[in-house]
Amino acid sequence: MGTSARLARTTTVVALALLLAGCSTPSSTGSAPTATTTPTATALAPAVPAYPTDTVAAITKAATDVMTANNIPGAIVLLQTPDGRFEQPFGVADKTSGAPLTRDEYMRIGSITKTMTVTVVLQLVDQEKVGLDTPIRTYLPELPETWKAVTVRQLADMRSGIPSYTGTKQFDDEFFADHQRQYMPTELLAMVEPLDLLFAPGTDFDYSNSNTVILGQLIERITGASYASAMQGLFDAAGLNQTVYAEASSGFPEPHPRGYTNLTTDGGEADATDWNASWGQAAGAGVSTIGDLETWLGDLLDGSQVSAESQRQRLDLVSIPGNPPSTGYGLGIARTNGWIGHSGDLPGYSTTMYGREDGSKVIVITSTNSLVTPAGGTPVPPSAAIASAVSAVVLPDSPFVFPHVGA
Repeated sequence: MGTSARLARTTTVVALALLLAGCSTPSSTGSAPTATTTPTATALAPAVPAYPTDTVAAITKAATDVMTANNIPGAIVLLQTPDGRFEQPFGVADKTSGAPLTRDEYMRIGSITKTMTVTVVLQLVDQEKVGLDTPIRTYLPELPETWKAVTVRQLADMRSGIPSYTGTKQFDDEFFADHQRQYMPTELLAMVEPLDLLFAPGTDFDYSNSNTVILGQLIERITGASYASAMQGLFDAAGLNQTVYAEASSGFPEPHPRGYTNLTTDGGEADATDWNASWGQAAGAGVSTIGDLETWLGDLLDGSQVSAESQRQRLDLVSIPGNPPSTGYGLGIARTNGWIGHSGDLPGYSTTMYGREDGSKVIVITSTNSLVTPAGGTPVPPSAAIASAVSAVVLPDSPFVFPHVGA
């Protein structure tokens, strides 16, 4: 591999570290993205009036400015506060045909899958089938002896010390070599099983996809069913009729936009729509729509799918190094600047989903995961960049701020 390719590949490693937590795409067009329908409220949404015309114009400008500056082909934006509501698709679903992006399209949601996985674990806790502070090897004794002190809680709140497989050279090599490779969870964990723990369990924070893959195995072991079946049970109970767990592209429901990424060996753009997502597993292979994500965000914030005690435990946050003191991570959920939720990215797609205690919410899905770098700032996923921009229009004193979880 030549020097330029190595440099591009080094850059993609940083982006891969943000996958399922966050990721920008070069576009061949220089024109500004356009709104494709009139801003609307959904049938499931509270009866909140639309924002005044001038506020709608300001939100639209904030979204399109970010999209134009960073060549984001398509985005769906939902923003609501007690004062009003905005929901709007922008741009195109296919850069070749120019077909407009519509509100009801499915997109991959990356690490928002983690919130669903942890919810099922908490349900098992409520059923007294799993203990949060029980070592994971009690349930999965085949895991390495070096992980014997790691508890279920530490997997859910990212304090296990187990490295993320997405940070290994082996994963990097395999990811670039074959985008259709079908992974088993054991293959992913085998990449980190020989490695030392990053720290003693419970003593520090490190965002690791390995943690949630292990929780997926825990779900299978305790329920005796497949992870996909367990997730479908959750989706049915929560009324998420447009949410699925889909590893292979054959399971990606229609309609969905083409998804674009620069996670390539040379940094050039690729169409990642049909790439296999099995490497995300329980940490990131979910698919949903903005309507279902709004429903799911409500469930996360009010704890309707778990007991009151499990909800309290979920929101018991640990600090995230390198962020303000108010930023923290709980059991598969994050808090940042007063917002609670999660973000998620896979090649081609980026999602940010957060809400506030007063009912405010911001949900953004984009058809690219290529990172956006604010002037003088740290790279953030494109959905997070738009979420920050539009929330600042209506909440200038407390906009959404992406929590940086490190590499």
